[in-house]
Amino acid sequence: MTTQESEHKQDQATLTDPKATPSKNGASSKQKPKKKRKKKRSLGQRALGSVAKWFFIIFCFVFSVIFGLVVGYSIIGEGSVGDVFNIGTWKHLYDLIFTR
Repeated sequence: MTTQESEHKQDQATLTDPKATPSKNGASSKQKPKKKRKKKRSLGQRALGSVAKWFFIIFCFVFSVIFGLVVGYSIIGEGSVGDVFNIGTWKHLYDLIFTR
């Protein structure tokens, strides 16, 4: 088959089916690439992943609250870092805000 015949077949395939794409060897193909299937995880694996995800979220939340308290009280408020973890500090703050 000559190159002109190959081009002519490609043109005819494109005219009859615009979705047909010519391949490297000149023949048109309508096949879509196959999607890779994910392995199904067992119920135990899914549950463990979900629990681990929630523990990570809770850990990040607690860490960010503690970090924010330390930065806010010791750096911005110019208090000592040790006072952040003293319960008397927070009782005093609560009394200042909510007592009349």
